[in-house]
Amino acid sequence: TMKASLELLEAGVYCQGIRPPTVPPGTCRLRVSLTAAHGEAHLTSLARAVGDLAPMREEAARRARG
Repeated sequence: TMKASLELLEAGVYCQGIRPPTVPPGTCRLRVSLTAAHGEAHLTSLARAVGDLAPMREEAARRARG
């Protein structure tokens, strides 16, 4: 999650990684805050940046399975 947060920041998206104890042990979250000042281009950029994280997530899932 923290790596994903850094990757998103490098892509121009400010997104906080949330870890325990804020979320249940063994889980993590990415927190994105949207405001009325964000337009369609911002949302498109966010969606693209999050989509680019898919290979990272798949690799993490493979490592977790062993």
